[in-house]
Amino acid sequence: MIRVLVVDDHQLVRNGFSQLLSQASDIEVVGQAENGEEGVRVYGELEPDVVLMDIQMPVLDGIEATRKLQRIYDTCNVVILSSVETDPFPLQARDAGAIGFLSKRCTIDELCAAVRNASAGLPYISTEIAQRLAWSKIDGGDSLLDTISPREMQVLLLATRGSRNKDIAEEMNISEKTVSTYKQRLYEKLGVKNDVEMAHYALRHHLIEVK
Repeated sequence: MIRVLVVDDHQLVRNGFSQLLSQASDIEVVGQAENGEEGVRVYGELEPDVVLMDIQMPVLDGIEATRKLQRIYDTCNVVILSSVETDPFPLQARDAGAIGFLSKRCTIDELCAAVRNASAGLPYISTEIAQRLAWSKIDGGDSLLDTISPREMQVLLLATRGSRNKDIAEEMNISEKTVSTYKQRLYEKLGVKNDVEMAHYALRHHLIEVK
């Protein structure tokens, strides 16, 4: 039996994926967590075979949580699940140590295949995302998003959701001055002047969704 931990900040999403996976006779969801920090803690308690990890979460995002798990544990098979499938997330997930990357719009067959591959130590990326990544390389030219570090990306996502510098600092456990430094780097890299322009950039590149 493949033991799975589901990490997502939305309870409905966690329950939904848990119910889907319960249909497979060889997969069992043994735990859930609502953010990356809790996911790291619960992983240590349950030692599941596979972690299904959301990217955009409070306290600790999925990329940083994956990176932390890889530092602490020798063998940790993380499959990233995200509603945002564009660069740079798949590449950042890979660099953080994730073994798979799936869209939240994936089919039950894809989901189970990713879990089974991950439990065997084999990588899995959905065909749609793989094709998009391949075409982005064929088109040539480095994306500006490729130059953004995981921490800068976290600041970008929080800022474009309307979080103030103080709130971002508290959530990331850094100083407001450091937040301002990250923002200045983002402005320079993306060629924008303020948070509003940065939000427009994020929308154009599908980093955030209009609710």
